[in-house]
Amino acid sequence: MNQRNRYMVCPCHHLRIRLIACLLGTGGMLGLGCQGEVRPGNASKSGADHAAEQGQAERAQSRQAVEGREENQELASQDATTNEVAQAGPPATRKELETYIERFKSTDTWHFGERVPGELVGTWRTVKRRDAPIVFRVDGSYQQDFNGNPSEGVFAISDSGKVVAFSKWNGIGLGAHYQLDGRNLIGPHGSIPNERWQRTSRSAQQGIGNR
Repeated sequence: MNQRNRYMVCPCHHLRIRLIACLLGTGGMLGLGCQGEVRPGNASKSGADHAAEQGQAERAQSRQAVEGREENQELASQDATTNEVAQAGPPATRKELETYIERFKSTDTWHFGERVPGELVGTWRTVKRRDAPIVFRVDGSYQQDFNGNPSEGVFAISDSGKVVAFSKWNGIGLGAHYQLDGRNLIGPHGSIPNERWQRTSRSAQQGIGNR
């Protein structure tokens, strides 16, 4: 064999190299195009699918976290309402109102609740400042403000138009008295001996806390 032929490589030798590379799983690395090699395009698609699935999982976790917070807030609100009612204590009774009426030494006939339907029922507020709401209800119950808290009790009105009410908040009794004068109620309020109230709503639902 001459010098030139000594360095020539048989084509079958290249084929053996290619087959060995494929068997070793390095075809992709060598770029020989063996069957089963991983194409860059397929790898990119798998990564996109994985990112989408991860995004969906994160969004689901976020929704669950928000729903959990809302549920906790609702439960906390319910607990606060329950605690507020519990702290307010029971309302004043008719017996307590009768005891309070005795202080006025009145000989009038008293009506527990309204004398005439619609005479008092509703929410009343002071004429000048539109504050200090008082509420009369159809069933004879009564509500008045006590430092921003609703005190609950009962009321009565005499034949002469004198209105007397007694309410309680957290065990504290509050007496009040007014004179029905046409469309006004007149009575003491703080340092004002003759404050005037006017009915601002015939709905007994608009009282303390709906100012």
